[in-house]
Amino acid sequence: MGGPIVSLINALGLLTLLSFFYGSVKRSALPPVAQKILTGLIMGFGSMVAMSSPTTIAEGVQIDGRTVFVAVSAAFGGPLPAVITGAIAGGYRLWLGGIGAPTGALGVLLSAAIGLAWHYRVPAEKRGKFRNLAILGLALPLSFAAVLALPVDVALHLFVAVLPFLLPYYFVSTLIFGTLLEREKRLFHTEQELEKAANNDFLTGLLNRRAFTSQMKDMRTSAETHQIGTLVILDIDHFKSVNDTMGHAAGDAALEQFAGLLKQMCRKSDIVSRLGGEEFGVYMTNTTAAQARTALDRLLTSIRELSIEVKGSTISVTASAGAHEFRLAATTFEDALHEADQALYQAKQRGRDQAIFSDGHRSAA
Repeated sequence: MGGPIVSLINALGLLTLLSFFYGSVKRSALPPVAQKILTGLIMGFGSMVAMSSPTTIAEGVQIDGRTVFVAVSAAFGGPLPAVITGAIAGGYRLWLGGIGAPTGALGVLLSAAIGLAWHYRVPAEKRGKFRNLAILGLALPLSFAAVLALPVDVALHLFVAVLPFLLPYYFVSTLIFGTLLEREKRLFHTEQELEKAANNDFLTGLLNRRAFTSQMKDMRTSAETHQIGTLVILDIDHFKSVNDTMGHAAGDAALEQFAGLLKQMCRKSDIVSRLGGEEFGVYMTNTTAAQARTALDRLLTSIRELSIEVKGSTISVTASAGAHEFRLAATTFEDALHEADQALYQAKQRGRDQAIFSDGHRSAA
């Protein structure tokens, strides 16, 4: 018994290490496909290490953790990691050679199939549940059916000699490995939520002022000398009266729908934020003042046409805007913000519901 127990302890150490690498991949900025490829390579490496130090159960009879790595890769990663891990594990087993090489490679294929069946059967949000991990661990010994390809007497000998060790080995390994991977995923999602909470306005989901300022400064650092853009500050007109007459719930609904319209009207390349209260900021990338005037005309018209339904009542709002065109590399964000803010002040002074640019010109709206 000492051999299998020591092997299990060593396997768990390897599983813990690889779960750490898996978490690092999840936290990376790599595209999803690249993350899946790396996951397959990591699990494939684990299967090779496992096969390099197998546990001898009886003379000529050995077990290793390759099945766990292949199945878990398929179960948590899907088809692409399954193919990569399976190819590495199966290819390495064939390269090691021996009379059991073809049977071992077939076992790899079966374990990948078991993992994929579990992957498609169990919803992503439930893969960390004890019951579902236990099902995967108890299903893995089915991959041992690959020994049926051997002569009957040899297959029966292997079933009797190996299965009593495989059942607890696969069950415990899968349970712990799956739990570790789910823990890494939860940590990643928790970090994402915390980052979102720190950078996004809780009501509208837009960037908050801090994140908006940070992104603008980052863009200025990497901007080319000729790159221009237009910064716009929008303020909902007479918003205080909405809160006073309709209540704060109505005010929140107005802010949410106003923010939704901004996101809808702006391009993906634009940066949209809630600066605070009823004030919003938009940086229009690679946009001249003339181009921004046309865009703001459409936006202000859409705001006028926006009908906000709250408790059976309909609210209509307008907005004032101040805008400033500037070269990123030559103007600080603070200076651009000051110019746009001054233009906004002029828009309010001239009667609101209009856009004024820092050069004093009004949009055609």
